[in-house]
Amino acid sequence: LLSELFRGARASSALSRSLHPAALAAVCRLLGLPALFAGQAEVTYATAFSGVDLFGLVMELLFGLRWCDRFASEKRGALRRGLAAAWAHRGLSLSRVSSDACSAEAAAHAYVDLFFAGSPCDSYTRLNRLRSAAGIAAALSQLHTALAYVRAALPRVVIIENVADI
Repeated sequence: LLSELFRGARASSALSRSLHPAALAAVCRLLGLPALFAGQAEVTYATAFSGVDLFGLVMELLFGLRWCDRFASEKRGALRRGLAAAWAHRGLSLSRVSSDACSAEAAAHAYVDLFFAGSPCDSYTRLNRLRSAAGIAAALSQLHTALAYVRAALPRVVIIENVADI
C-alpha cells in the first residue's frame, strides 16, 4: 500500500518513522495485552501522532486480537490519506484522521480500549544538534495537550512511545 501512496524515498521515509513490529510485540507482551483483551470480540483502538501505524496489525498477526481503528491523528497530509486507506477495512476513514492531535476535535472522540501515542521527539533527540530547553518544553507541552483525550475518555490502556536516548 505504501508504494501505491508514495514513490521511492517517500515510502521509505514514511515507513522508517514507524516502530519495528518486534518492538511493538515486546510492548504487547510486557503489558500483557493478549491476556488483558482475551475473550474480547474486538479491541477498539486509536492513535495520536500516528505516522505509519503498525500497532493494530501486530496485535492481530502475532496475538490474534481483532481490532477496530476508531480514530488517528497525523499532521502530514499524505500520511493521513495513507492511514485512512490502509485501515479503512478496520473502520478508519479520512474524516476520522485529524491533522492535529492537540485539537479539541481530537480530544472529543469516543472511548477506545487502547490508545497509542508516539510523541514527536524532534525537539529533544540527541541527534538534534540545535535542541534547546525551549524546544523540549514546547514538545512536552504538545504531548500534554494531546493527552486531553486520555484525561477525558479514560481508555483502558494508554501507551506513550518514544525512543530512549536518541
